[in-house]
Amino acid sequence: MNPNTDKMMCFADLIKKGQIRIPQIQRDYAQGRINKDVNEIRSNFVRNLLLVVTGKKGESQLDFVYGSDRKDAFEPLDGQQRLTTLFILHWVLGVDLKNENGDSVLTYETRNTSEAFCKELVRHEAKMFIDEASKKTEELKALVDKDENLTEDLIGKAKMKEHKIKPSDIIINRDWFQWNWRTDPTIKSMLVMIDTICEQMDWTLDLESCKNRLNKITFNHLDLGEMGMSDELFIKMNARGKLLSDFDKLKSTLEEEIQLQQDEENAMGDVLANSSIEHEWRKNMDGKWIDLFWLKYASEKMAKTSSDKRGEAKRERLEAAIETENKLKIFLLRMIAMQLFAKMSTTNLMNNIKISEGINEEESRLKELEKKRISELYETLFESSYKVNESDLDGLLISYQNQLVDWRSGECNKLNRLPDYCINIDFRELMDDINLWITKENGQYTDVTASLPKESLFDSKGSPYFSQLVSDNVSNDVYATLYSLLCFLKSYPHKPNSQAWNTNFEEWVRMSRNVLKYDNNNARIDKPKDAANAFKSIKELAEDLKRYLQENNIDVYKNKAAVLLFLKQLNKTYAGIDNKSLEEEEEKANLRIDVNGAIDASWTDAIRKAECNPYLWGQIRCLLNWANKDINKFTQYYNCLSQFISTNDLKKQQSYYSAILCLDPKCWESNNRLYEFNKDRDNSIKRYLRDEPEFGKFVRLFIEEWINWNAQKNFDEFCKHVIGDIGAKSLGWTKYFSQRPAIIQESWRKRIFKDETSEHVIFAQQKTTESHCFDPMLLYIESVAKDNFYNDKKKLKEGVTIELQDSKSLNSHGLLISTPEHKCEIRWGDVNGEGEYVIFDDGTSTKVHDLDTLVSKMEQIIKSYKTVYDQNHTA
Repeated sequence: MNPNTDKMMCFADLIKKGQIRIPQIQRDYAQGRINKDVNEIRSNFVRNLLLVVTGKKGESQLDFVYGSDRKDAFEPLDGQQRLTTLFILHWVLGVDLKNENGDSVLTYETRNTSEAFCKELVRHEAKMFIDEASKKTEELKALVDKDENLTEDLIGKAKMKEHKIKPSDIIINRDWFQWNWRTDPTIKSMLVMIDTICEQMDWTLDLESCKNRLNKITFNHLDLGEMGMSDELFIKMNARGKLLSDFDKLKSTLEEEIQLQQDEENAMGDVLANSSIEHEWRKNMDGKWIDLFWLKYASEKMAKTSSDKRGEAKRERLEAAIETENKLKIFLLRMIAMQLFAKMSTTNLMNNIKISEGINEEESRLKELEKKRISELYETLFESSYKVNESDLDGLLISYQNQLVDWRSGECNKLNRLPDYCINIDFRELMDDINLWITKENGQYTDVTASLPKESLFDSKGSPYFSQLVSDNVSNDVYATLYSLLCFLKSYPHKPNSQAWNTNFEEWVRMSRNVLKYDNNNARIDKPKDAANAFKSIKELAEDLKRYLQENNIDVYKNKAAVLLFLKQLNKTYAGIDNKSLEEEEEKANLRIDVNGAIDASWTDAIRKAECNPYLWGQIRCLLNWANKDINKFTQYYNCLSQFISTNDLKKQQSYYSAILCLDPKCWESNNRLYEFNKDRDNSIKRYLRDEPEFGKFVRLFIEEWINWNAQKNFDEFCKHVIGDIGAKSLGWTKYFSQRPAIIQESWRKRIFKDETSEHVIFAQQKTTESHCFDPMLLYIESVAKDNFYNDKKKLKEGVTIELQDSKSLNSHGLLISTPEHKCEIRWGDVNGEGEYVIFDDGTSTKVHDLDTLVSKMEQIIKSYKTVYDQNHTA
């Protein structure tokens, strides 16, 4: 070999000199490892390489590759990760990587398995695996679409959910792929890199042209031996400095974007950014933005001194600094995501894609592919700006840059004018939006939501809105609410010392939460399209507010009732949000505004008190309906409702179920359920209280009975009265249920069904009677038996069996009670449309139709069994 000491080379130049051998001192190939940091590095690196390969970037220089030429091979000491990635890239694109001996041009001394894999890999064409993976993916999607039974051929359950087969799946299942290769970390990383390159590569392009551009990816080749440097000296010199943090990389990326935009124009011919915006961006970034986050997340820890072991205070300060940077990073990305998502949600950008037809069939085909690719890039950006969890935010800027790369690198950019279908970050708007969240009080920066009372927050846990904005995970309803707050701030920025603004902002916040919060409505914001519709309507609602206040000369900064006056007259529906909740806000506003247009303190206090209930939390339409504009009734209803609606006490919940069934044994029949004390949208009492036309009909019955009996008594006293006085007179299964209300826990989500012919009542374990179901009378008798045969440790005494059988058992509903001396079995069956219980007592059968007779007879049997057992088994 003829080494060169310092020469710009491409991968093809290096392998012409001989084989590349990764020496034993090197670590395994790591660019294909699966973790958050490596995923981001790998994705960015592959993207930059493919920009060159696909002709969207002129060239890419990969810095220095250090090593020594020895034993007819180049052994890299620094650069082996990049060289291995280039090796994989060349193989994927179809470059022949066998040397004159038929071996791989790259080999690993670190592991025999890695060496063998590289040698085998280059004997096969990558395109064969890629095409096969694509074909099988389409076949799998077709099967999934047909909802046919799927086998696990080639893929596991996780991949089955993705509906995607990767080239690595094909490779791993080849006969030549050795089993022990699956555990080699280098091979595993190489397979991940193969999949990444294949996924990001545009396979519609001409591959020969792409291969020819590989020589545009270069690096500085440096031979240490030629320079007289030993390997040991180099290793000592190669100690790395501190890597750039995620925040540093984000700052750099955004500043580069501002600089690029200074040479670009929008469709109207206006420059996207200028030096003034760049200067202001840097000033904010290094000024009040970091000051705010430093004050919020680091100042307290920085001021602390630790009395623990040495270094503890320094560690805490370092952690605080890292958290501060990370919070600011999330905030910036989330604000960018919100801007981009709002742009795509409130405009028809995809309808503006205009690509002229080709002059011939082939050119028309290519134009169609171009349009499809643009559409896919747009959809990817739409998804990225919608997925606002921290792990997803990290990929936002990649998606953003990808949808611009065709324009920025192509012929169409000669005029530097942004086409209609491309989305750009508006840095002027972004800075303004960010600054709307920040205010200054007593000489210190704080966020504009900090002064909101706890009762106006998104949930009763007390997490401020700004904390939601910078949290790792944000749900769709929170995202929409934050956007609603921003829309208000855009029209009416915070002004210090304006009590009217504070009141109106709080009213808007409450309205937004009440309308958009998941457990406050029936229509959830579950998908990107749903969120897009919500964003569009939120913007429209904010614009309607501004228009109304301008037309009626109402000043948000002077009139505390401004937002309520707008809501009072709204009478309008919006697509994408829960209009029933919006109607509730309109009704509240009508009650709270008096005839003179001022805020009525009595109704305001009553409504806000009810809204603060941690279970209702802003949604009180049942109370509004029950009270019918009578504030005394409203207050009385709420005082009773609040005593039990948000309870987590299981015994209190059981008391409610027992009492309501005593008051109306058929209260569950209309919906086959008793609602639960949770906030689930389908089965909660909260859902029951808001659904029209019932508005919690039987909850209202419960409370009205309470008020009529004695409103001064508490919940426990009222339930005791109902169960004792009314329950004793009940008929059927509810009579026994009231005596042992704990058996309601055996009903899944409190679902109850009845056979219309035989009147047989069952507790369902799933949504329908086709699921496993329990007979409540057998549950009652089971609990009586257990009371008699449980020992002090709440376990059955030795030799005793009590077995409840559900509807799916061999003989349908049944209960078996056996002791060493006796055996009793109860069966329920439907005979000629009439239900009956059959008791088999030591082989003697008795048919029973009457529930009182059933319970009386079984209590006698259980008592006699216990007497005999105690006589024979008492120590």
